[in-house]
Amino acid sequence: MLLLLIAVILPTMVWADVARDSNVNPGNAAHLGAIDAPPPARVAPEDEAHLDDYSHLEGETCDLCGYLGDSCGTLEFYGPLVITNHHPTTEMFLTPVPQPATVLEPDETSLTLRLDWVNNIIRELDSGVIFDLDFEGIYATAEYRRGLLGGEMSARLPVSVRTHGILDSMIADWHRAFGLRNGHRDDLPDYMYHYTIVTRDGLVFNDEGDTYGIGDLAMTYKYALWNREDGADAAAVRVGLKAPLGDPNKAMGSGNWDYQLGALYQRQLGSRLRGYANLDWVFIGEPDWENIGHQDIVVGVVGLEYAWKPGTTFIAQYRKHRNPLRSGNEEADKDAQELALGFNHRLDDNLVWSGGFNEDVNPDTAPDFTMTTSFKWSF
Repeated sequence: MLLLLIAVILPTMVWADVARDSNVNPGNAAHLGAIDAPPPARVAPEDEAHLDDYSHLEGETCDLCGYLGDSCGTLEFYGPLVITNHHPTTEMFLTPVPQPATVLEPDETSLTLRLDWVNNIIRELDSGVIFDLDFEGIYATAEYRRGLLGGEMSARLPVSVRTHGILDSMIADWHRAFGLRNGHRDDLPDYMYHYTIVTRDGLVFNDEGDTYGIGDLAMTYKYALWNREDGADAAAVRVGLKAPLGDPNKAMGSGNWDYQLGALYQRQLGSRLRGYANLDWVFIGEPDWENIGHQDIVVGVVGLEYAWKPGTTFIAQYRKHRNPLRSGNEEADKDAQELALGFNHRLDDNLVWSGGFNEDVNPDTAPDFTMTTSFKWSF
Protein backbone atom coordinates (compact mmCIF):
# COMPACT_ATOMS: atom_id res chain seq x y z
CA MET A 1 0.00 0.00 0.00
CA LEU A 2 2.86 2.36 0.89
CA LEU A 3 4.56 1.72 -2.44
CA LEU A 4 1.30 2.43 -4.28
CA LEU A 5 0.73 5.72 -2.47
CA ILE A 6 4.31 6.76 -3.23
CA ALA A 7 3.88 5.83 -6.89
CA VAL A 8 0.64 7.82 -7.19
CA ILE A 9 1.43 10.88 -5.08
CA LEU A 10 5.16 11.51 -5.64
CA PRO A 11 4.89 12.46 -9.35
CA THR A 12 2.03 14.88 -8.65
CA MET A 13 3.95 16.47 -5.76
CA VAL A 14 6.99 16.99 -7.95
CA TRP A 15 4.87 18.52 -10.69
CA ALA A 16 3.01 20.62 -8.13
CA ASP A 17 6.25 22.07 -6.77
CA VAL A 18 7.29 23.11 -10.26
CA ALA A 19 3.85 24.61 -10.98
CA ARG A 20 3.52 26.62 -7.83
CA ASP A 21 7.08 27.94 -7.89
CA SER A 22 6.50 29.44 -11.33
CA ASN A 23 3.37 31.44 -10.44
CA VAL A 24 3.18 34.87 -8.85
CA ASN A 25 -0.43 35.83 -9.63
CA PRO A 26 -2.61 37.60 -7.02
CA GLY A 27 -4.68 35.36 -4.74
CA ASN A 28 -8.44 34.89 -4.76
CA ALA A 29 -9.06 33.81 -1.18
CA ALA A 30 -11.89 36.25 -0.45
CA HIS A 31 -14.57 34.71 -2.64
CA LEU A 32 -13.63 31.21 -1.44
CA GLY A 33 -14.70 32.04 2.09
CA ALA A 34 -11.38 33.00 3.57
CA ILE A 35 -10.94 34.04 7.17
CA ASP A 36 -8.45 36.83 7.64
CA ALA A 37 -5.41 36.07 9.74
CA PRO A 38 -4.26 38.58 12.41
CA PRO A 39 -2.76 41.75 10.86
CA PRO A 40 0.98 41.61 10.18
CA ALA A 41 3.42 43.31 12.49
CA ARG A 42 4.41 46.88 11.71
CA VAL A 43 7.24 47.01 9.21
CA ALA A 44 10.15 49.30 9.86
CA PRO A 45 10.09 52.50 7.74
CA GLU A 46 13.19 51.54 5.81
CA ASP A 47 11.40 48.37 4.64
CA GLU A 48 8.13 50.04 3.62
CA ALA A 49 9.28 50.47 0.05
CA HIS A 50 9.03 46.70 -0.36
CA LEU A 51 5.45 46.30 0.89
CA ASP A 52 3.88 46.32 -2.58
CA ASP A 53 6.93 45.19 -4.50
CA TYR A 54 7.41 41.43 -4.84
CA SER A 55 10.34 41.68 -7.24
CA HIS A 56 12.81 40.92 -4.45
CA LEU A 57 10.92 37.67 -3.78
CA GLU A 58 11.07 36.40 -7.35
CA GLY A 59 11.64 32.66 -7.35
CA GLU A 60 10.68 32.34 -3.67
CA THR A 61 7.49 31.11 -2.05
CA CYS A 62 5.72 31.82 1.23
CA ASP A 63 6.84 29.54 4.07
CA LEU A 64 3.26 29.39 5.37
CA CYS A 65 1.29 28.34 2.30
CA GLY A 66 3.87 27.42 -0.33
CA TYR A 67 3.00 30.04 -2.93
CA LEU A 68 3.23 33.80 -3.41
CA GLY A 69 0.02 35.81 -3.53
CA ASP A 70 -2.29 38.22 -1.73
CA SER A 71 -3.99 35.33 0.12
CA CYS A 72 -0.72 34.09 1.57
CA GLY A 73 -1.12 34.03 5.35
CA THR A 74 -4.92 33.66 5.07
CA LEU A 75 -6.89 30.59 6.16
CA GLU A 76 -9.12 29.25 3.36
CA PHE A 77 -11.88 26.66 3.22
CA TYR A 78 -12.55 24.69 0.03
CA GLY A 79 -15.54 22.49 0.84
CA PRO A 80 -16.07 18.77 1.43
CA LEU A 81 -14.04 16.08 -0.33
CA VAL A 82 -15.53 15.41 -3.77
CA ILE A 83 -15.80 11.63 -3.70
CA THR A 84 -18.84 9.53 -4.62
CA ASN A 85 -20.06 6.03 -3.80
CA HIS A 86 -18.49 3.86 -6.52
CA HIS A 87 -20.50 0.76 -5.69
CA PRO A 88 -20.91 -0.67 -9.23
CA THR A 89 -24.70 -0.92 -9.07
CA THR A 90 -25.05 2.52 -7.47
CA GLU A 91 -22.86 4.58 -9.81
CA MET A 92 -25.07 3.54 -12.74
CA PHE A 93 -27.55 6.09 -11.38
CA LEU A 94 -27.19 9.78 -10.56
CA THR A 95 -24.86 10.04 -7.56
CA PRO A 96 -24.74 13.50 -5.93
CA VAL A 97 -21.25 14.84 -5.21
CA PRO A 98 -20.50 16.55 -1.88
CA GLN A 99 -20.40 20.34 -2.33
CA PRO A 100 -20.16 23.54 -0.27
CA ALA A 101 -23.27 25.71 0.11
CA THR A 102 -21.59 28.65 -1.65
CA VAL A 103 -21.70 29.32 -5.41
CA LEU A 104 -19.29 30.82 -7.91
CA GLU A 105 -19.55 34.52 -8.68
CA PRO A 106 -21.17 35.45 -12.03
CA ASP A 107 -18.95 34.44 -14.99
CA GLU A 108 -16.40 32.72 -12.73
CA THR A 109 -15.41 29.28 -13.98
CA SER A 110 -13.68 26.20 -12.64
CA LEU A 111 -12.49 22.98 -14.27
CA THR A 112 -11.72 19.88 -12.20
CA LEU A 113 -9.99 16.73 -13.39
CA ARG A 114 -10.38 13.84 -10.96
CA LEU A 115 -8.97 10.30 -10.89
CA ASP A 116 -10.55 7.62 -8.65
CA TRP A 117 -9.16 4.11 -8.13
CA VAL A 118 -11.65 1.68 -6.62
CA ASN A 119 -11.44 -1.89 -5.33
CA ASN A 120 -14.66 -3.94 -5.03
CA ILE A 121 -15.26 -7.33 -3.48
CA ILE A 122 -18.86 -8.24 -2.59
CA ARG A 123 -20.04 -11.85 -2.64
CA GLU A 124 -23.51 -12.88 -1.45
CA LEU A 125 -25.08 -16.27 -2.27
CA ASP A 126 -28.53 -16.83 -0.79
CA SER A 127 -31.42 -19.06 -1.91
CA GLY A 128 -31.13 -18.44 -5.61
CA VAL A 129 -29.64 -14.92 -5.38
CA ILE A 130 -26.07 -14.44 -6.61
CA PHE A 131 -24.38 -11.09 -6.03
CA ASP A 132 -20.74 -11.59 -7.00
CA LEU A 133 -18.59 -8.49 -7.62
CA ASP A 134 -14.80 -8.71 -7.55
CA PHE A 135 -12.81 -6.24 -9.66
CA GLU A 136 -11.18 -2.81 -9.69
CA GLY A 137 -12.39 0.33 -11.39
CA ILE A 138 -10.45 3.38 -12.55
CA TYR A 139 -12.52 6.51 -13.18
CA ALA A 140 -11.34 9.70 -14.87
CA THR A 141 -13.91 12.49 -14.47
CA ALA A 142 -13.99 16.01 -15.90
CA GLU A 143 -16.23 18.55 -14.14
CA TYR A 144 -16.99 22.07 -15.41
CA ARG A 145 -18.60 24.77 -13.24
CA ARG A 146 -19.65 28.34 -14.01
CA GLY A 147 -21.43 31.14 -12.17
CA LEU A 148 -24.56 31.63 -14.26
CA LEU A 149 -28.23 32.68 -13.99
CA GLY A 150 -27.80 33.91 -10.43
CA GLY A 151 -26.37 30.58 -9.29
CA GLU A 152 -23.90 27.93 -10.40
CA MET A 153 -24.20 25.51 -13.32
CA SER A 154 -22.09 22.35 -13.53
CA ALA A 155 -21.60 19.32 -15.76
CA ARG A 156 -19.49 16.21 -15.22
CA LEU A 157 -18.70 13.19 -17.38
CA PRO A 158 -16.70 10.09 -16.33
CA VAL A 159 -14.66 7.68 -18.40
CA SER A 160 -13.96 4.38 -16.66
CA VAL A 161 -12.40 0.96 -16.99
CA ARG A 162 -13.09 -2.19 -14.96
CA THR A 163 -10.20 -4.61 -14.61
CA HIS A 164 -8.71 -7.47 -12.54
CA GLY A 165 -6.52 -4.89 -10.81
CA ILE A 166 -3.43 -4.98 -8.58
CA LEU A 167 -4.68 -3.81 -5.16
CA ASP A 168 -6.08 -6.96 -3.49
CA SER A 169 -3.03 -8.05 -1.50
CA MET A 170 -2.06 -4.47 -0.59
CA ILE A 171 -5.53 -3.71 0.77
CA ALA A 172 -5.49 -6.95 2.78
CA ASP A 173 -2.20 -5.79 4.33
CA TRP A 174 -3.78 -2.39 5.07
CA HIS A 175 -6.73 -4.04 6.85
CA ARG A 176 -4.49 -6.29 8.91
CA ALA A 177 -2.24 -3.38 9.92
CA PHE A 178 -5.19 -1.43 11.40
CA GLY A 179 -7.24 -4.40 12.60
CA LEU A 180 -9.99 -3.83 10.02
CA ARG A 181 -12.39 -6.46 8.73
CA ASN A 182 -10.99 -8.22 5.64
CA GLY A 183 -14.31 -9.60 4.38
CA HIS A 184 -14.05 -12.25 1.68
CA ARG A 185 -10.41 -11.52 0.88
CA ASP A 186 -9.26 -14.36 3.14
CA ASP A 187 -11.48 -16.84 1.30
CA LEU A 188 -11.08 -15.85 -2.37
CA PRO A 189 -8.08 -15.68 -4.72
CA ASP A 190 -6.54 -12.27 -5.45
CA TYR A 191 -6.90 -10.39 -8.75
CA MET A 192 -10.12 -12.04 -9.96
CA TYR A 193 -12.77 -10.48 -12.22
CA HIS A 194 -16.38 -11.27 -11.36
CA TYR A 195 -19.46 -9.16 -12.11
CA THR A 196 -22.50 -11.42 -11.89
CA ILE A 197 -25.96 -10.67 -10.50
CA VAL A 198 -28.75 -13.27 -10.50
CA THR A 199 -32.04 -12.94 -8.60
CA ARG A 200 -34.79 -15.50 -8.06
CA ASP A 201 -36.42 -14.10 -11.21
CA GLY A 202 -33.39 -14.82 -13.40
CA LEU A 203 -30.14 -13.35 -14.72
CA VAL A 204 -29.66 -9.60 -14.26
CA PHE A 205 -26.11 -8.99 -15.48
CA ASN A 206 -22.99 -11.00 -16.24
CA ASP A 207 -19.69 -9.45 -17.38
CA GLU A 208 -16.85 -11.85 -18.09
CA GLY A 209 -13.92 -9.55 -18.88
CA ASP A 210 -12.34 -6.13 -18.64
CA THR A 211 -14.70 -3.36 -19.77
CA TYR A 212 -14.32 0.35 -20.50
CA GLY A 213 -16.43 3.25 -21.75
CA ILE A 214 -17.99 6.62 -20.95
CA GLY A 215 -20.58 7.01 -18.20
CA ASP A 216 -23.71 9.13 -17.96
CA LEU A 217 -23.60 12.93 -18.16
CA ALA A 218 -24.68 14.64 -14.91
CA MET A 219 -25.75 18.31 -14.88
CA THR A 220 -26.57 20.41 -11.81
CA TYR A 221 -27.81 23.91 -10.97
CA LYS A 222 -27.11 25.28 -7.45
CA TYR A 223 -28.75 28.42 -6.03
CA ALA A 224 -27.55 30.13 -2.83
CA LEU A 225 -30.27 30.95 -0.28
CA TRP A 226 -27.90 33.00 1.87
CA ASN A 227 -24.18 33.49 2.38
CA ARG A 228 -23.07 35.37 5.49
CA GLU A 229 -19.49 36.38 6.31
CA ASP A 230 -17.92 34.79 3.21
CA GLY A 231 -19.26 31.28 3.79
CA ALA A 232 -19.24 31.24 7.60
CA ASP A 233 -23.01 30.63 7.46
CA ALA A 234 -24.46 29.60 4.10
CA ALA A 235 -27.26 27.53 2.61
CA ALA A 236 -28.20 26.52 -0.94
CA VAL A 237 -30.51 24.27 -2.92
CA ARG A 238 -29.64 22.31 -6.03
CA VAL A 239 -31.40 20.41 -8.78
CA GLY A 240 -29.83 18.00 -11.23
CA LEU A 241 -30.38 15.44 -13.93
CA LYS A 242 -28.48 12.56 -15.49
CA ALA A 243 -28.54 12.02 -19.25
CA PRO A 244 -28.18 8.34 -20.25
CA LEU A 245 -25.01 8.34 -22.36
CA GLY A 246 -23.42 5.24 -20.76
CA ASP A 247 -24.09 1.78 -22.19
CA PRO A 248 -26.35 -0.23 -19.81
CA ASN A 249 -25.24 -3.45 -21.49
CA LYS A 250 -21.77 -2.73 -20.06
CA ALA A 251 -23.14 -1.40 -16.73
CA MET A 252 -21.78 2.05 -17.64
CA GLY A 253 -25.21 3.58 -17.06
CA SER A 254 -28.79 2.69 -16.17
CA GLY A 255 -30.20 3.47 -19.61
CA ASN A 256 -32.64 6.12 -18.35
CA TRP A 257 -32.88 9.66 -16.97
CA ASP A 258 -32.50 10.41 -13.26
CA TYR A 259 -33.42 13.63 -11.41
CA GLN A 260 -32.05 15.19 -8.22
CA LEU A 261 -33.30 17.63 -5.58
CA GLY A 262 -31.02 18.60 -2.69
CA ALA A 263 -30.18 21.03 0.11
CA LEU A 264 -26.74 22.14 1.32
CA TYR A 265 -25.64 23.91 4.50
CA GLN A 266 -22.34 24.97 6.04
CA ARG A 267 -21.36 26.79 9.21
CA GLN A 268 -18.18 28.07 10.80
CA LEU A 269 -17.49 26.15 14.04
CA GLY A 270 -14.27 27.95 14.97
CA SER A 271 -11.52 29.99 13.41
CA ARG A 272 -10.04 26.81 11.86
CA LEU A 273 -13.07 24.51 11.62
CA ARG A 274 -16.04 24.49 9.25
CA GLY A 275 -18.90 21.97 9.08
CA TYR A 276 -20.85 20.83 6.00
CA ALA A 277 -24.12 18.95 5.46
CA ASN A 278 -25.69 17.75 2.18
CA LEU A 279 -29.03 15.97 1.76
CA ASP A 280 -30.25 14.84 -1.67
CA TRP A 281 -33.16 12.87 -3.07
CA VAL A 282 -32.63 11.17 -6.45
CA PHE A 283 -35.65 10.09 -8.49
CA ILE A 284 -34.35 7.30 -10.69
CA GLY A 285 -35.75 6.22 -14.03
CA GLU A 286 -36.61 2.62 -14.88
CA PRO A 287 -33.25 0.84 -15.38
CA ASP A 288 -32.72 -1.28 -18.49
CA TRP A 289 -31.78 -4.29 -16.35
CA GLU A 290 -34.46 -6.95 -15.94
CA ASN A 291 -35.30 -9.29 -13.04
CA ILE A 292 -34.37 -6.81 -10.30
CA GLY A 293 -36.28 -4.17 -8.35
CA HIS A 294 -35.34 -0.54 -7.77
CA GLN A 295 -36.17 2.45 -5.56
CA ASP A 296 -35.38 6.17 -5.32
CA ILE A 297 -32.15 7.16 -3.59
CA VAL A 298 -31.56 9.32 -0.51
CA VAL A 299 -27.99 10.48 0.15
CA GLY A 300 -26.82 12.27 3.30
CA VAL A 301 -23.32 13.67 3.91
CA VAL A 302 -21.84 15.41 6.96
CA GLY A 303 -18.25 16.60 7.10
CA LEU A 304 -15.68 18.73 8.89
CA GLU A 305 -12.86 20.73 7.31
CA TYR A 306 -9.91 21.84 9.42
CA ALA A 307 -7.67 24.69 8.19
CA TRP A 308 -4.23 23.47 9.24
CA LYS A 309 -2.35 26.42 7.76
CA PRO A 310 -2.90 28.95 4.95
CA GLY A 311 -3.50 27.01 1.76
CA THR A 312 -3.95 23.56 3.38
CA THR A 313 -6.98 21.89 4.97
CA PHE A 314 -7.86 18.38 6.14
CA ILE A 315 -11.30 16.80 5.77
CA ALA A 316 -13.28 14.02 7.46
CA GLN A 317 -16.78 13.13 6.27
CA TYR A 318 -19.43 10.44 6.61
CA ARG A 319 -22.01 9.45 4.00
CA LYS A 320 -25.10 7.23 4.00
CA HIS A 321 -26.40 6.25 0.56
CA ARG A 322 -29.62 4.29 0.00
CA ASN A 323 -29.11 1.27 -2.27
CA PRO A 324 -31.10 1.84 -5.50
CA LEU A 325 -31.45 -1.87 -6.44
CA ARG A 326 -33.43 -4.60 -4.67
CA SER A 327 -32.06 -8.07 -5.39
CA GLY A 328 -33.92 -9.93 -2.64
CA ASN A 329 -30.72 -10.60 -0.68
CA GLU A 330 -30.76 -8.75 2.66
CA GLU A 331 -26.99 -8.30 2.80
CA ALA A 332 -26.60 -7.17 -0.82
CA ASP A 333 -29.50 -4.70 -0.46
CA LYS A 334 -28.13 -2.86 2.61
CA ASP A 335 -27.59 0.89 2.46
CA ALA A 336 -24.01 2.08 2.02
CA GLN A 337 -22.17 3.82 4.84
CA GLU A 338 -18.73 5.29 4.16
CA LEU A 339 -16.01 7.27 5.90
CA ALA A 340 -13.76 9.54 3.83
CA LEU A 341 -10.55 11.31 4.86
CA GLY A 342 -8.73 13.79 2.65
CA PHE A 343 -7.00 17.12 2.12
CA ASN A 344 -7.05 20.29 0.00
CA HIS A 345 -3.86 22.16 -0.83
CA ARG A 346 -3.50 25.36 -2.86
CA LEU A 347 -0.67 25.06 -5.37
CA ASP A 348 -1.05 28.60 -6.73
CA ASP A 349 -3.69 31.32 -6.97
CA ASN A 350 -5.75 29.43 -9.56
CA LEU A 351 -4.99 25.79 -8.77
CA VAL A 352 -6.03 23.56 -5.86
CA TRP A 353 -4.92 19.94 -5.40
CA SER A 354 -7.19 17.57 -3.45
CA GLY A 355 -6.88 13.92 -2.48
CA GLY A 356 -7.99 11.28 -0.03
CA PHE A 357 -9.52 7.85 0.42
CA ASN A 358 -12.88 6.30 1.22
CA GLU A 359 -13.51 3.19 3.37
CA ASP A 360 -16.65 1.06 3.61
CA VAL A 361 -17.88 1.13 7.23
CA ASN A 362 -21.02 -0.99 6.63
CA PRO A 363 -19.57 -4.20 5.14
CA ASP A 364 -20.47 -5.15 1.56
CA THR A 365 -22.37 -1.95 0.76
CA ALA A 366 -19.67 0.12 -0.97
CA PRO A 367 -16.19 -0.46 -2.40
CA ASP A 368 -13.70 -1.77 0.13
CA PHE A 369 -11.35 1.05 -0.72
CA THR A 370 -11.38 4.16 -2.92
CA MET A 371 -8.44 6.48 -3.56
CA THR A 372 -9.00 9.86 -5.19
CA THR A 373 -6.89 12.76 -6.41
CA SER A 374 -7.94 15.85 -8.35
CA PHE A 375 -6.76 19.23 -9.66
CA LYS A 376 -9.13 22.19 -9.81
CA TRP A 377 -8.37 25.23 -11.97
CA SER A 378 -10.27 28.51 -11.41
CA PHE A 379 -10.64 31.17 -14.11
